Amino acid sequence: MNNRYAVILAGGRGERFWPQSRLHRPKHLLPIVNDTPLLRQTVDRLGDLIPLKNIYILTNRSQRKSVLKICPQLSSQQVIGEPLGRDTAAATGLATLIIKNRDPDGVFAMLASDHIIHNTAQFQADLNVAFKTAESEESLVTIGIKPTNPSTGYGYIQRGKVKKEISGKTIYHVTRFVEKPNLETAKTYLQSDEYYWNSSMFVWQVHVIVDALSSHQSQLWEVFK
Repeated sequence: MNNRYAVILAGGRGERFWPQSRLHRPKHLLPIVNDTPLLRQTVDRLGDLIPLKNIYILTNRSQRKSVLKICPQLSSQQVIGEPLGRDTAAATGLATLIIKNRDPDGVFAMLASDHIIHNTAQFQADLNVAFKTAESEESLVTIGIKPTNPSTGYGYIQRGKVKKEISGKTIYHVTRFVEKPNLETAKTYLQSDEYYWNSSMFVWQVHVIVDALSSHQSQLWEVFK
């Protein structure tokens, strides 16, 4: 387990839960469900699956102090404050460098900071399978969520053929990612058993994501290099 890491993305401008949220206090810093801020729930949810010393949070500079206050179990070196937001690809590149510099053979998860997950045991089981999959081969692994309504606010993942089974869980190839669809398209996705909501949860080996960034985000990766 010592070569497993997690990087939690905790930026944002505080616009999605206005007026409760603000730039300096976005929704992941708020106790929206129960008395604990969503970000703290995300850290605690990892339990014994990932050593506490191997958890990092990427946030923006204006929220860093609040994050450290909410997550006192993390050291100041584990909370990185970006001077400017540059969206997910750049955050992934930064996360990759952080883990690569610490452990070139590491495997790490990229997680959102504001999910509401009531079944912690099931989440840990699924994330553990995602880690096992990423550790066993050179794959980019993601976790999809079975949709319960034709949401137009989420991206979707279309699954492909069965790849393997690990610990009783079926692992599929991914056919494609779909951006937020219109309502009629979302209804067809709901009726099909091939589509999942994109959870924005990913797991991969360091060198695998380095190769992917180098191939598909070459200009960005050159800057990081």
